Order: sequence, then structure tokens, then C-alpha cells
Amino acid sequence: MSTPQPTPPPSPEGRSRFAALAQVAAATAACALALVYHSVILTLTILDGRHGTAAPGRVHPGNL
Repeated sequence: MSTPQPTPPPSPEGRSRFAALAQVAAATAACALALVYHSVILTLTILDGRHGTAAPGRVHPGNL
């Protein structure tokens, strides 16, 4: 029965590949979070009925 060989230390290439993967994962997570945030804001704005702007004292057609 052979003894298990110790695992070699990670190579610099492996480390840089892991760092790049971690950076892509972080950017993807930030993008997804921004998308969810803006989707919620847009949904609340639409449900609130305040799309567009109107001059003071005038009714905007979207608010009728």
C-alpha cells in the first residue's frame, strides 16, 4: 500500500486564476445587486403612479 503524496503548494498561475475568478464573481454579484435595486425602485415608482414631471399646479396625465 502506497502512502499518500502531499499536495504540492499552489502555483502562482493557480493563484492568479483564482484571483481573477474571485474578481469576476465580485463584479457579477455587484451587478446583480444593482439590477435588483433598480428594479425595485422602478417597480415602486410605477406603482406609485408618479412617472414623469409636471409643472407646479398642473396635473400630469399619468396621475389622472
